[in-house]
Amino acid sequence: DLSATRGRSASVRAGRRPLVVLASLGLVASTAACGSARAVARRPRPAAGVTPERIVPVPSGVSSSAVPRPDGLMWLLAGTFRVRGVYEIDLANGSVVASASVSGSARAIAQSPAGVVGLALATPRTGALELIDGASGVPSQVVAIGAPAYGLAVGDRTTFYVLAGTASSTSATVVDVPDGKHATVREVVPLPIGTVSIAPSPGQGTLFALQPDGVVTVVSLPAGTVEARFTVGHSGIFLAPGPSGSTLYVLKGRGATRNVAVVELATESVRKVLPAPASSEQIAVSADGRRIYDTTATRSSGNVQIFSV
Repeated sequence: DLSATRGRSASVRAGRRPLVVLASLGLVASTAACGSARAVARRPRPAAGVTPERIVPVPSGVSSSAVPRPDGLMWLLAGTFRVRGVYEIDLANGSVVASASVSGSARAIAQSPAGVVGLALATPRTGALELIDGASGVPSQVVAIGAPAYGLAVGDRTTFYVLAGTASSTSATVVDVPDGKHATVREVVPLPIGTVSIAPSPGQGTLFALQPDGVVTVVSLPAGTVEARFTVGHSGIFLAPGPSGSTLYVLKGRGATRNVAVVELATESVRKVLPAPASSEQIAVSADGRRIYDTTATRSSGNVQIFSV
């Protein structure tokens, strides 16, 4: 059964209201301070053959990141399964603007263009989408998902796509949040078993689903029928749509070796391959399509590396 326990931690910047995040799914929220996952200055090896515009140190153990906002702030999920927190980072200097402890069940973070922060939550049997007002830090709702939720994407200003599944089934739950506070489940779309990352097209007419073997399945919305399948190479990790809707960026690789396939959707083919930093876990594309943000993580450090495309 789903339950909620409130947790509170102090905002780092004076004058900012504390961020309050619920601990859901019957788990007890960690009482440890978020400062235990400290930002570190250590830099991982940059991508071979390309120099990042900037390397921003972020809390160690970073496992998920939201798309950077136009104001240069970015939400991150970091820590361990016992001590986990969310952090609002200023990408200009790496400072922590706000932070809060969250449940160890948190698996992914995203922020809608309307400013709502979502957390995908999972235990071995249950899942949920937790919604928080990104400006005030006030939690608004917990939406039950039919399976452990481990991935999250956003569409327009009001829509979240929650990737959830078990060993026998995988799906995307489409959640509408029209006023930023009250959520409703629109539909549940079946996906290939083992999908590791999802992203809606800019018009939200289709959903891209990436599998570990590098196969991308294009699923129509809201019907959920498979429109196409194509491969981008082995070892799919994460995908991000380009802002124009004509390009898809796919992070892939094994071990510490990573690269980003730039896919031309009109031909469903890889146009070029960009090098990516070692230990990259997630990518995001800027609103103007000119930069890629690579979130990298090791046990002792975390960074966001910013590259010009």
